[in-house]
Amino acid sequence: MKRFISIIMACIMFCCFASVSAFAQEVEPSQAPSQEVTEQVSTDASTRSLGKVLATNGGTIYNGSGTIAVTLPSGNFSAKFIAQIGYADRSGIVTCTVQAPDGYYYNLGTMSGSGSSTDSYTVFYAQAGTYYFHFTSAISTPIEVACYIYD
Repeated sequence: MKRFISIIMACIMFCCFASVSAFAQEVEPSQAPSQEVTEQVSTDASTRSLGKVLATNGGTIYNGSGTIAVTLPSGNFSAKFIAQIGYADRSGIVTCTVQAPDGYYYNLGTMSGSGSSTDSYTVFYAQAGTYYFHFTSAISTPIEVACYIYD
């Protein structure tokens, strides 16, 4: 009889533990605690969603204007130009144009605030040479900028 009772008790305990563990897994999505996902971004910008970075340079512009030179080592079909504000202590419009080695200008558009960037501007063929990214703004404080040429 004792053996029978111990078997029944073991079955009851097994059923209780199984139902508790099954209950613990059934959590409503709306009741689940939210967790923020943070991603570490590498400072190596050799590849991005636009393609491979062919040439890049950055610097600081002062008193609302400045130029950053980016040297493209070899010509490239379907090259893309993009400019980005790294840091600006004020928010304001910053305009960027690119002067190609042949003297032609490309208007990249405007950006505003730290971390913002222009839309990518695609050219059919970018010849090798130095490209000058010209920045103008009404912001007189220093603005850190970055310039990229992608494949």
